[in-house]
Amino acid sequence: MIKKFDFPIEIENALMDLDSIPTTMIEGIPGELFIVGPDQVSILANIIETLDNVDSKEFETWSNDGKSYYSRLLNNADTVMRNKITR
Repeated sequence: MIKKFDFPIEIENALMDLDSIPTTMIEGIPGELFIVGPDQVSILANIIETLDNVDSKEFETWSNDGKSYYSRLLNNADTVMRNKITR
């Protein structure tokens, strides 16, 4: 697969393996929350914005591997952002 964006590789790797991201439990909040730093929040927001703005015609030209990879990256970034606590 050809890399299409210049996202930090350590963030990409973490998003592809959500179990590698530290989590915490907070009383009164169901489930675990991902622990992310302020800089990471900015990077995640950039990933979401960038991938959300990919034109559908451009997306259709990508390989199936590329579509799958970047769709998973977007979905996981969104999951982390919706279920995060910032340190």
